[in-house]
Amino acid sequence: MEEQRTSTYCTVYMDDDNLDDNTCDASSSIDNGIGDSIADWATITLQPDLKDEEEKHLSKSCYGHNRTIIHLDIDCFYAQVEMAKNSSLRNKPVGIRQKHIIVTSNYPARERGVGKLIPLTKALEKCPDLIVINGEDLTEYREVSFKVTDYLKKFSTKVHRLGFDENYIDVTELVQCRLNQFQDHTEDLQSLQVVGYLYQNSNTVKAQACDCNCRLRMIIGSQIAAEMRQGLWNVFSLTSSGGIAHNKMLSKIVSGLHKPNLQTAIYPEDTLDLLHSLELRKIAGIGSATNNKLQSVGITTVKELSTLPLAVLKTHFPTPQACTLFQWCKGIDDSDVVAATKPKSIGVEDSFSRCCTMIASKKRISDLIRHLLSRLVDGCEHPQTVKLTIIRHDRSSYKRESKQCSVPSTFYSTKDTDKKCSIILDLMMNLLRKLVDIHKPFRLRLFGVTFTNFKDKPPVASLDISSYLDRSKSKKHDPLVKKPLMTAVPIVCDNNYNQVPSHSDKDSQNLLEHDKTIPEDIDLEVFHQLPQQMKDELLNEWRKHNLTNTSPSRTFSPKRKKESTILHYFNRSH
Repeated sequence: MEEQRTSTYCTVYMDDDNLDDNTCDASSSIDNGIGDSIADWATITLQPDLKDEEEKHLSKSCYGHNRTIIHLDIDCFYAQVEMAKNSSLRNKPVGIRQKHIIVTSNYPARERGVGKLIPLTKALEKCPDLIVINGEDLTEYREVSFKVTDYLKKFSTKVHRLGFDENYIDVTELVQCRLNQFQDHTEDLQSLQVVGYLYQNSNTVKAQACDCNCRLRMIIGSQIAAEMRQGLWNVFSLTSSGGIAHNKMLSKIVSGLHKPNLQTAIYPEDTLDLLHSLELRKIAGIGSATNNKLQSVGITTVKELSTLPLAVLKTHFPTPQACTLFQWCKGIDDSDVVAATKPKSIGVEDSFSRCCTMIASKKRISDLIRHLLSRLVDGCEHPQTVKLTIIRHDRSSYKRESKQCSVPSTFYSTKDTDKKCSIILDLMMNLLRKLVDIHKPFRLRLFGVTFTNFKDKPPVASLDISSYLDRSKSKKHDPLVKKPLMTAVPIVCDNNYNQVPSHSDKDSQNLLEHDKTIPEDIDLEVFHQLPQQMKDELLNEWRKHNLTNTSPSRTFSPKRKKESTILHYFNRSH
């Protein structure tokens, strides 16, 4: 890292060491749906962009420089949560283990050569006194992550939680509010300085600052970011790194320039100077597939990518991805900071060396289901779909296979966790039999169980017609009140069985009570609680039976088929 300080300002060049704990794209990866053929890319000649109308439109941000976005990344999150619980660990090398891998480590351990995602044995070779903590249970980490996000909502309602350790915060309104407070004290504005580091143009020819007050907004944004980071330390004993910019993409990039426990801001006029110094993978959202395609034809930097016309990008990428690439390499990212909503899915996974029997599979899946049920919090109690995922033990492929099915209504009708677990376990074992031929040897290395398609209430389909016949939902029956005697009253009915005589509601009810077409085993009190359309349908059905039967209608009970029909629910014996 090469630095040159002047007061709070410094010249910054991109550090090749990415110290992010949880590599996670700020935007959706553009690797999906990309064509395979790139042979003709070798013939591309990089030339000045001939702007057409679409390029002109995409070359301008709809927000301009009006927003102030902060990106906060909690330093070595898992390790810090453990250090917050036990302050004696803070200056000692700590590694968080999951299975036989060190997934992350604190900075004293990194100074000893213990990086992320390295085998435990290798980590102990490099640092014999490494303190290893089991981090397979993510419950506590998850809880702290949500608490951090809730704390940041004190500064803005627009907070986007990204993974466990990252948050985007749109503080545009708060910045404008503070700017308004300086209206009568313009001299105080001149004394404001950026808190922390400031990325400055390294070229001898400086970019001209615009007159939209964007510099002032970045300065005030840096002050707010410092307040957030100090608050996280005071409340949770967590240090964090921050980035301040006018869009999400840039704020994430600059938050990684100085770590740990530091922050960096960038003025809009220095955007291209920063981007043109970066490799492609430094932009969150450019995945390995896209990077490999571009590298195969010699495009390795954002600056080289920025010279490609939009038409060329569209030739080799789907139009939405081509437009996104075109804008990113020009420093444009108009994506909004969207507050977190109800999750679309909640899942748990477990990997292992091998699992070769149904008994062992059932035990592992059962453990996953119990853990998953504990995560069904408010707003996620009613999943409609459950999915099973497996990975076979094949060193040449890590392909995921999955099948899913609907969650039955019995799942919602019980509050007993053991019963819920049993219901889902039966479904998962049935799905496993569809994924794996249990009559042949198999070897699996991962199971995953996921709930998706959450609803606020249990599905309507779970309330079948039998609910209409539940006496607890109707008026209590008084045993002292005798029902009126059944007397035969003729009903005028033509040969069109789909037509029901029209009567007023009161007349219709009286008529139905004496209707000789209604079988004796039908509970009239319950029958009258049904919707009119359903009653009409039943009456027509009973009339058809009466016309085809020579015996007296009051002694006739329709012969039922083996399968349950709508008439089945009206029999008092049931």
